[in-house]
Parts: sequence; structure tokens; C-alpha cells
Amino acid sequence: MIIQGRYWNVNGMAIAIVASVTQIINEPFDWAAYIGGTSANLTEEETTDFARRQGAKLHEKDARHFFPELHEVPYRP
Repeated sequence: MIIQGRYWNVNGMAIAIVASVTQIINEPFDWAAYIGGTSANLTEEETTDFARRQGAKLHEKDARHFFPELHEVPYRP
């Protein structure tokens, strides 16, 4: 499951912060968050997908700031 935390599109750049949540039988198992940027001519969905696939992994403290709803789920090492 992918959760979009933030998306910005400014000055020719699109930036997304996303959480990738591993689920087991529809329950969260663990997760990690990523930030990535593309050129602004890509869609929000394309930028979000890029961040998930090729973005930089956020430090756990930063990730938990953007995704407080996952506070009880272990962060993926």
C-alpha cells in the first residue's frame, strides 16, 4: 500500500513524500518513507510513483513526522 504524505510542484520541480506499507492479511506489518523529485511536467501520480521506486529513504524520525497515523507500525530498517 502507498500513502502520499506530501506533494509540491514549484519552480519546475515536483516533489513527493510517500510511505510504502507492507501488509500481511490487510494489516500493516512495516513501512518506510521516501522523498523524490521529478520535472514538473510529470503528473502528481507519476511523481509519487517515482518517489516510491527511486526516492531517498527518510530517516525514521522524519518519516514519523509526515506519517503520524503509522506511529504504532514498525519502521523498516
